Amino acid sequence: MPDTARVDELYRRHARFYDATRRFILPDRRAAVEWLDVRAGDRVIDFACGTGLNVSHLRRSSPARITGIDCSDAMLERAARKLGDVHLVLGDAATVTLPATAERIVCTYGLSMMDDWRDAVRNMHRHLTPDGVLVILDFHPLRGPAAPFDPILHWWLGRFGVRSETDFEPLLRELFRDVEVRVRPLGYDVLVRASRPRPAPGGRLGSLPPGC
Repeated sequence: MPDTARVDELYRRHARFYDATRRFILPDRRAAVEWLDVRAGDRVIDFACGTGLNVSHLRRSSPARITGIDCSDAMLERAARKLGDVHLVLGDAATVTLPATAERIVCTYGLSMMDDWRDAVRNMHRHLTPDGVLVILDFHPLRGPAAPFDPILHWWLGRFGVRSETDFEPLLRELFRDVEVRVRPLGYDVLVRASRPRPAPGGRLGSLPPGC
C-alpha cells in the first residue's frame, strides 16, 4: 500500500478519539511551538497537522495566517470543525505545493511515519522564507536507564507505522546553517530547530504579503 494511503487508513480509524489520547502520549507540542518563536504577523505552516492540536499554541503569538497540511481527510474534517480561521490543505507533505513561503514551519510526530520523509523535509525547506525557522518534534529511541525498554517502545510504535529510530539531523544540516537538537533525558522524543536555510535547489516559492 502506498505510504499516504496507509497513513490515511490508519487515521481514518483513529480520528474520532485522536484528541482524547494523543494529548497524553504525544507530549511536548507546546515546547515545539515555543521554540518555533512565532512573531506577530508571521505566516505558519503546520505540516502533518492532524486534528490541529498545535493550533491553540500557535495562536498565542498572533500569526498572520496558519495553514495546516495533512494527508488524511478524516483528520482534516475534525480539524475543520474546531479551527474556523485555519486554512486546511489535503495533501502529501512530500509533494504538496502552496502558493507562497512562510516564516515558520512546524511538524510534530509526522515525519517518522513517512516512507518519503526526506522529500517531506526538503519540501518544508522549500516553503520557508530565507530567514525562516523549521521545528520538528518526533520520536526518539529510549536511552540511559530507559534503554532496555526501547524494543518494547519500538514494537508498540511500529503498530502505528512509526519508525522511532529515524534520524533527521544529517539532512537538516545539509539544508540549514544552524541546527539545534534537544532530546529528553530518557529519550522518547526529540525536538530539532533548524534556521538560516541554505538556498533551495531550483529556487524558492514565490512570496506573498503577510495575511495573504
